[in-house]
Amino acid sequence: MKEGRPEAFAEAYKRYQPSMARIARRLLDRSLAEDVAHEAWLAALQRIKGFEGRSTLQTWLCRITLNVAFNALRKSKLEVQLTPHSHDLMEEQNLDLAPAQSLPLSEPEMATHLARVRSRVDVQLKKMSRTNANALYLTGTSSMNGNQISEIFSISHSNLRVILHRARADLSKTISVN
Repeated sequence: MKEGRPEAFAEAYKRYQPSMARIARRLLDRSLAEDVAHEAWLAALQRIKGFEGRSTLQTWLCRITLNVAFNALRKSKLEVQLTPHSHDLMEEQNLDLAPAQSLPLSEPEMATHLARVRSRVDVQLKKMSRTNANALYLTGTSSMNGNQISEIFSISHSNLRVILHRARADLSKTISVN
């Protein structure tokens, strides 16, 4: 790709486009995600001469996709949606998402409560450092493992675990506050 060969681009596009689109779809709605994935390709092509090979091409492209997606999120000021993956992640962390009631919540009460939790999560993610928020997004919404995510951030896997621990602790405090 660096030499500008069209067949190299076609091969890279065929191989990496699905991953890039999947990352964008995890953060954005489907139509915006496709645009973001294409913008990421444009950004990658503009910067391909600067690709030093310190990471794999896939890691570099995924990082560009993440940056473009997060920029799109900031521009559109979309609310962060809790996906099934991030909800499972919160349950794993024993975060108290339900109000302290012994009776089951009615559907409207649950909807109201979940909206409040989503709002708190959204506010806290915006207050977090970009690295912490990005690490939580990727861990909670992508199918990538910790090693792949730490490679995207150019940090050790141990450092990623520390970042996630701190980010989850901050998030936990915010959610459990009534």
